[in-house]
Amino acid sequence: MEGQEARSGTLPQLLYYLVSDACEDAGLRPALVTGAPFLASPSELLGLLVDRHVALMAARRTMAATTGGADATHSSPTTTPTRRGEQVPMLPAAIREHRRVCLLLSELLAPLWPQLSYPSSSSSSSCTTAAGGCNLGVITQLLFDLVQAGHHACAEPLRASLIACMATARATSERLAFQAAVAAIPLAAKAMRTQPVTILQVSAAALARELCIRDARLFSRVTCTELVAWARGARDTTTCPGIVAAVAHFNALSSWIATKILTATTTERNRPTDRNHASSSVGSGGKRSAVNRVNGGDYGGGGDGDGDGGSGGSGSVGGSATVSANGGARECARVLAKVIELLRQLQRARNFNAMMAVLAGINNSAVYRLKHTRALLPGRARAVLRRIGALLSHEHGWRVYRAALASCPRPALPYLGIHLTDATFVHQGNKDYVEDVVAGNTSAAAAAAAAATATAASSEGGGALSRRVNVRKLRRLHAIWSVLADCQATPYTSSTKNNGTAKGSGSVGVGSDGVSAAALTAAQECLGDLEGMDDEQLFALSLQLEAPSSSATTPH
Repeated sequence: MEGQEARSGTLPQLLYYLVSDACEDAGLRPALVTGAPFLASPSELLGLLVDRHVALMAARRTMAATTGGADATHSSPTTTPTRRGEQVPMLPAAIREHRRVCLLLSELLAPLWPQLSYPSSSSSSSCTTAAGGCNLGVITQLLFDLVQAGHHACAEPLRASLIACMATARATSERLAFQAAVAAIPLAAKAMRTQPVTILQVSAAALARELCIRDARLFSRVTCTELVAWARGARDTTTCPGIVAAVAHFNALSSWIATKILTATTTERNRPTDRNHASSSVGSGGKRSAVNRVNGGDYGGGGDGDGDGGSGGSGSVGGSATVSANGGARECARVLAKVIELLRQLQRARNFNAMMAVLAGINNSAVYRLKHTRALLPGRARAVLRRIGALLSHEHGWRVYRAALASCPRPALPYLGIHLTDATFVHQGNKDYVEDVVAGNTSAAAAAAAAATATAASSEGGGALSRRVNVRKLRRLHAIWSVLADCQATPYTSSTKNNGTAKGSGSVGVGSDGVSAAALTAAQECLGDLEGMDDEQLFALSLQLEAPSSSATTPH
């Protein structure tokens, strides 16, 4: 650990350096909180901090005995700067270090919580249990000891973290119970509605708002621990429940979009449409965001633009007489135009995740091959599709998307798939320990020596605690998570007042579009559970709409 930025070190070295006055590395704490739970077991990691807490408690008791019953917590009103730049009371080093130990312990509770076990009547006061997990009784006993000793500054962050973890666990349990109850409802009860709401009957603004609410709810459950676990190969609902649910919703929405476009001839024909929806009466209003600057936002000035050639000059784009007579292509084009308007509304709400899912549905091979259907789209709709495609292009490492997300105001919902890929690349391209990096970049003899050193450290009982952690990798993982955390810091809200306008601070994406409660209910009914067809069924429908052309190659 040379200079101000720690590069490597064993976990005990890094943790003890972090809580000391000598630490000048401001980025070390978030990096360790991000990666340390995956480099040691909970009993090892928390055991280091608990042992340090015990030693510092003893030091403070000795200090109190020598000062007549007080440990000088508030002995002087004056302050002094530490090497960290903190202005703190002139406290003994042991007290300052003790507060940092408790703060770090409180920050590690959330990522380690799923692996902690509740104490049993027969469990001991040690950190480990018979099952190998860390006993929560140790944490609660530690908190009790701090309060009893009057060390409230140390106890408060630990108490707040413990309460937050318990509240999250309870909310998760209640949500899973509710989902199980919904799944148990008979299918006949779900299908009682004889006249389902179709996509052309609902305004694009209402659909976009409902998708924002759903995406925001799922995105808020994604944690830093899940991100790192996903990068390390975990894909199960036990380890990464938030990410698995978000990915499943993304795939379902993409399939639903493709299904709605291809089944337009059977579900949308001869049904009334809502052309006077909110998007026709809502202007851009004020200064445009970075996303609007990228995409232009000039589509949808009057109506939803999903007519069959009669909504404005650019809406009269037609094909040959054969194509004009193809009613199926016209119905699909109307729904496709509505979906593109939905894309524009999602762009206004800065929901990049839903935008990518909808775009994936449009670019599904079964939909993309419908050249006659696309020829019937209004010119402005095609322009919007090109601009949003450019925004979400993967070229140059998704450069345009990353710039738009970084500069747009909050709240915003990022495209989660990109950041999952970033984390996976960082994990696969960087070793956890410095010994592994050395072994991969040196000669065979040096690699064998490094491997022998690691084996010896493990055989001596130190295990992972004796190996030098690659801190640079942890910093990169934390940098990826910090982008998501920044978006989570300003959440969307579903509260509506004054015809759907939200008054919550910072909630500019959802609820500020004038969507009424009735329109939102219709959008919820239209989206439903996002039931869609599989790729084989979709392509079979596509071939029925437009037979393969002998002069053109079907795009895939």
